[in-house]
Amino acid sequence: MAEKREPFTWTGWGMRHANEHATAASTYLQKLSRAAHPHDRAKAHAEFVKMHLDMCEQRAEILYCAVEAANTFMGNFVQVLAKHKDLADMVRTSPKRKSRSTKARRR
Repeated sequence: MAEKREPFTWTGWGMRHANEHATAASTYLQKLSRAAHPHDRAKAHAEFVKMHLDMCEQRAEILYCAVEAANTFMGNFVQVLAKHKDLADMVRTSPKRKSRSTKARRR
């Protein structure tokens, strides 16, 4: 089942990730302090690095979705502006408009 995502807010996003990093660092330090053998320390470090890479991947995915949504919004906005300009050009160059302006000048 897909993970339900919470609504995106910059503050919530930043605080959640800061909390995840602090928890990961604390766990890493606990494992390092308990490790007696260099192999155990290397394993703890590898887990810590993998955890950070996974967190970075999640953040990149979230940012990609945000940029994609902004891009879609801007594309739609530009299309609306172009249609508005086309309509304004059609109104400006319509024959009825020209005849009205000619009548107004004659008076």
